[in-house]
Amino acid sequence: MTEQERQIPSLISNQAYLIGLFNARLKEIDQRGVKVLRLNCHFIKSHCDDNFFHFVIQNDLTYKVETGVRRRCRIFCVSFSGQARRKMYQVLKLVYEQGFHQGDVIVPRPLWYSDELMAAFYLGVPGENLLEHIKNGYFDLSTIQTIALGLLKLHNIKPTKDIKLKKHAFSPVFLDPTNVVNRAYNKDTNLAHEVLIQFSKLQNLYQTIIKDQAVFSHGDFHPENVIINTFNNRQLVIIDFSEVTLAPVYYDIASFLQQFEFMTRNYLTPEEYSNTEYIFLSTYFNCKKIPQEIQNKINLYKSWTALKSAVYFMIFDDQVNRRFAEGLLTQSEDLYRQIKQ
Repeated sequence: MTEQERQIPSLISNQAYLIGLFNARLKEIDQRGVKVLRLNCHFIKSHCDDNFFHFVIQNDLTYKVETGVRRRCRIFCVSFSGQARRKMYQVLKLVYEQGFHQGDVIVPRPLWYSDELMAAFYLGVPGENLLEHIKNGYFDLSTIQTIALGLLKLHNIKPTKDIKLKKHAFSPVFLDPTNVVNRAYNKDTNLAHEVLIQFSKLQNLYQTIIKDQAVFSHGDFHPENVIINTFNNRQLVIIDFSEVTLAPVYYDIASFLQQFEFMTRNYLTPEEYSNTEYIFLSTYFNCKKIPQEIQNKINLYKSWTALKSAVYFMIFDDQVNRRFAEGLLTQSEDLYRQIKQ
C-alpha cells in the first residue's frame, strides 16, 4: 500500500477527525445543520492487511439545527484502497439523479467522495433488508412486484461517458476473482475439479445462447441489498453498487432469484418460492408465461450464480461451508441439465 493508504485506517477510526469532517460538511447533510453534537461509529466491515483495506462504517450522527432542536441521521462510509469506491459513488449519484431519489424504489442519497479517505459517503435509510424482513415473518408478494419493477427501471439507466463499466462475461475473473479454487487447500480436491468442469460447460453454453444486449446492471442483486424503509414499508431501497457492470438483463434477475431461494430456504416453502419467481418474472417481463428461450437464459445465469456462490463458500476450509459449496454446485449442475433437456 502507499503511504497515504497506510494512514487511512487510523484516520477513518479517529472520532475527533470524523467529527471535524462532518462539521465541515454538515450543510451537505442538512442545510439547517449548525453543529455536530454526538457521533457513534460502528464498523460493519473492517479489513486491513499489507495489500489492501476495506471498511464499511455506520456513523450515527446527532446534530443541532438552526432552530436549536436536534436531529439524527445515519451516514455510511465505504472505503477501499486504490480509490476503488470512487466508481461506486459515481454510479450511486447517477442512479439517484436518474429517478431513484423518490418513489417506490429509491437509492440512498449520495453525499460526497473523499479522496483523502478513499471513501464514499451516503445517507442511510432506516430499515431492514428483505431477507431479515422474511425471517421476521413478513412475506408479501406485492413487495416482489415492486422489486421487479424497480429492477426494470434500473436496467433502463444509460451510463454517462465518464463512468467506465466493464462488460460481464462467463470468465474466470468474474467467477473467481481472488483465485479461491487454486488455493492450496482447494487445488487438488474433487470439489475444485468439478467446479472447473461445470464452469467450462457454462462458458460454452453462454457463448452459444447469449446474444442479448448488455444493459446497466447492479451486479450483486440479492435480498440483502434491498432495504424496506422502516417509516414507509411500501418504499424499497437498493444498496451496494460496488459491482455495477454491463450485462444482459438475465444477470440481475437470476442473481436475485437464485440467492433469494438459497437465503430463504429455511423460511419459505418451495411453493412460496415458486410463487415468488412467477410474480417476479411475470412482472418484469409483463407477461403471464415466460417463453422457454428466456427461461433458459435465466436458468443459465442462475446456474452461474450458484456456481459463483459455491466458489465463495470454498474460501472457508470447514465442513459446513464445504457442504454449502457442494449443494450449490449440485444446483448449478441441475439448472444446466434443465436447459439442455
